[in-house]
Amino acid sequence: MEAALRVEGVSKRFGDVQALRGVSIEMNGSIHGLLGPNGAGKTTLIRILLGLLRPDSGSVELLGSNPMEDRSILLDVGVAHEKPALPGWISGRRYLFHVARLKRLEDAKQAVERVVNLFRLLPFIDRPISSYSAGMRQRVSLAAAFLGEPRLIILDEPTANLDPVGRHELRETISSMRRRGHRFLISTHYLSELDGLADEVTMLVNGRVVASGKLSCLQERYGGWVVETYEPPAEGQEADTIIEARALLETPNYEEARRLALRALQEGIQVEIRRLGLEDMFVRVILREGRKGGRRQV
Repeated sequence: MEAALRVEGVSKRFGDVQALRGVSIEMNGSIHGLLGPNGAGKTTLIRILLGLLRPDSGSVELLGSNPMEDRSILLDVGVAHEKPALPGWISGRRYLFHVARLKRLEDAKQAVERVVNLFRLLPFIDRPISSYSAGMRQRVSLAAAFLGEPRLIILDEPTANLDPVGRHELRETISSMRRRGHRFLISTHYLSELDGLADEVTMLVNGRVVASGKLSCLQERYGGWVVETYEPPAEGQEADTIIEARALLETPNYEEARRLALRALQEGIQVEIRRLGLEDMFVRVILREGRKGGRRQV
């Protein structure tokens, strides 16, 4: 599969703030997660990818072209920004028609109707955007990103302001489009939302890549298994009362986790074996690599 994007040695400074420090990324999979805490440089990198900012050094390639030199490549890229700036004086439908025309879509009406239905916009789409809630604005911004089913869709904090149903539906839509060959770069600090979805990830800390590559390889390097114990509900508590788990063991070896769990069960201790998730791995990477200022490509 051809790389959807390549970033090589990109740095960017704003005054005294070094936002990006020699960032290099190659996206070869279908869904690439761009992960990091607030202020890590994720949004700055996305703006550079879209040709909205020029890097101080380094190079960028999007779908095989330099977005600063070949603006036409952006016709095949959808984007939903973290804080969408939507014109409040027009309706959401008019805004989507405007985006469809900018994308030069042949059947703008059909394309707009499709995303209106896909993101459940019909109850409010003909009202002025100024009357929308934050969640409604987010759904319109996502609808604009998916207009025309572009080859690459870049989503910056896409689940911000979405309710649980909206987050679930977005995840299902992304999964469905991936099966049809579309590709996604998803920037977020809600790491759990990429679990089971992304096949590649890049982790940014203080503008520097601390880990990047296939998720399966990162799981081998930083992942593992945890054996947790749960105290039974106290007398008078409901049987399904949620009790905070306490880790007995973290290990990269499943058999070791299994042996400990069996021994605990024989002693009457309630335990559960859980694979470390993406959020667990991110914390491990930050602790092991972020302090060193290093990078791991796997």
